[in-house]
Amino acid sequence: MRSPVSPSQYAGDNSLFSGLQTGLVTGLPQESVEWRRSYGRPSRCVHVEVDFVPFSEECLVKEMPRTILGQPIFHTYWTDCSDVEAYKNTTRDSLQSWALSLKQHSITDWMVVLLETPDTRKGNKLLPRTTVLDKIKNDR
Repeated sequence: MRSPVSPSQYAGDNSLFSGLQTGLVTGLPQESVEWRRSYGRPSRCVHVEVDFVPFSEECLVKEMPRTILGQPIFHTYWTDCSDVEAYKNTTRDSLQSWALSLKQHSITDWMVVLLETPDTRKGNKLLPRTTVLDKIKNDR
């Protein structure tokens, strides 16, 4: 028996995510995930099937439903911004707006995915420099 597909929302760089979406949709169900249950019940290993949809505030539930089936439960923000100035000028506002929308709907489970290429990690090792990842962490 197949488990129901959980809708998941993505925000941020749509073209970046589109290039990764097929691999995520096919790869996530291949790995088991530990489901830690509350009230001292034993954890279980489950396989999660997802269907990603673009972020839409209209899809966020205002009241806690009796079931999570059919509700977006996995919220992600995708970026490959490697320049601190570009992050400050464009990405930060978009990221903070997305996070605020989630917070207003009492959603605390989300993830920011920052893709870095090997080129973005180059730099002077003697002088510490703030990275986009550092900025994202500090802005949270």
